[in-house]
This record gives sequence, structure tokens and C-alpha cells, in this order.
Amino acid sequence: YLLLCNRLTGQPIPHYFYQYKSSEGLSNNTVFCSFQDSYGFLWFGTKDGLNRFDGHNFDVFRRSYTSDGGLGSNFILALAEDKNTTLWVGTDNGIYYSNTNTFHLLDPIFKSKEIYDIEVDHNNSVWFLTQGELYSYHITSKSLIKRTSREDFILTTLAKDNSGGIFAGSNQGKLFALIHNNLTLISDFTEHLKKEDQINIQVIKPINDNEIIVGTSKQGVLKWNKLTNKASTLFTDHSLFVRDIHIYDVNTYWYATENGLYIHNISNN
Repeated sequence: YLLLCNRLTGQPIPHYFYQYKSSEGLSNNTVFCSFQDSYGFLWFGTKDGLNRFDGHNFDVFRRSYTSDGGLGSNFILALAEDKNTTLWVGTDNGIYYSNTNTFHLLDPIFKSKEIYDIEVDHNNSVWFLTQGELYSYHITSKSLIKRTSREDFILTTLAKDNSGGIFAGSNQGKLFALIHNNLTLISDFTEHLKKEDQINIQVIKPINDNEIIVGTSKQGVLKWNKLTNKASTLFTDHSLFVRDIHIYDVNTYWYATENGLYIHNISNN
């Protein structure tokens, strides 16, 4: 078990964690993504297989070299679920879908391509990133559309709000929203904050209908307000690489970084 100490205030925080690793059945100790499906199973993507956890045991899905129905890679980077409870899996060798413990490549054009983020919108369309470009796949019509090009900008991450709206961030501090199936620029953090250094957005987390926070690789955690159309710095530490953000409650945000877990009390900063 681990007791966290909040470096922002120096006061102990009574949060306890149990660590699962390869000795407990996890296929690899390097976990890139996690997801809880509609049945309650926890899924973990590692660099050596996809893990499904029922609270007691891990079932591991790996690349199949001898038969169809397996993953094309053990390097699992992204996970999502659509309204039909189909699981979508992003790997470094394509995007796959599954609802019967067998996996199918969405399209051969993504073979050997790294799929590093996936979201499903309110219309049950799958949106995903590969090589900095955005694609959409409409499940009912089975239509696949390339939405952006690297020549315009390089996208680094996707996010979904509570209503199913899709957002995207770039490696140049630009925040986009999907409006009528078109990616629309809603904020340029470089312009707002007058930052000379590159703002590489790594994670997007909508707080409510009017506010979005983003984690970056060098500029800490930033916030954008829809009503004022202004950006601000929520937490800055140029040495931190923010990988993920969790909204614990209205006053408490958790930042997963390359240097550990930070717990930020918003009410007293």
C-alpha cells in the first residue's frame, strides 16, 4: 500500500492504493491505458498484451500468429467502447474491434500504423488518431473518413465530454472541438498565454459545459473558459510531463505525471 504526500501543501493525503503487477497476473508492468466497460470489467493496455480484470483474476489477450481473430500486436495504446458494447483497441499495428473475445482489424490501411487515442461520440461514431491525423468511422453505415492532415496540424490527444462531444489537442497548443462533424479551433493556448515555448497538449479533460483543462508536456496544467474565451494557468511546473488528469471532485484534481501523482486542491490552490 502507498500513502501519498501532497507536494503542493506538504500535508499528508489519506489515499491508499493497492498495486497490481506481473506477479499478480498482469501481463506487463508498463500500462499505457485503462478502461472500465459497461459490464464492469477493467481493461489494461500494456506493452505485452491486453488485460481484462474481473476484480480477482486477469485474462490476457495477445497477438495471434497462427489463427484469425487475434490482435495484430501486443503493444496496446488506446481503449474505448461503443453503444453496442463493442470494444475498440488501438495498437502500434492498427485498430481492432471485439465483442466476442475475438478481434478484427478495422481496415488494412491501418496495418503497421500506431493508433494512440480512441473516442466514441454520441452518434456512435468512432474517432481515432494515427500519425497525428484524425479519422472517423460510422458504425452503422461503415463509412471511414479521414478528417485532418498532418500538413495542417499534428493532433496528439482526444477527449469526450459528458454529452458525447469530441475535443482534440495539438502539439502546438491548439484546442479543437468537433462541431457538426468538422474540427473547429476553439482556443490557441500559445496565443492566449503568450508562451514562447511549444505547448504540447497531452491530455484534455472537460470539467463542465463551460470549462476544459489540458495537461501539457512542459507548461503544466492549463484551463480554457468557454464563456470568457480566455485561457489561464491552473498549475505550472516546467519539469512536469502531465500524462493524465482525473477530476476527483469539484475542488480536487489529480495529475498523473512522469514524476508521480499530484493532488491539487483547487479551493485553496
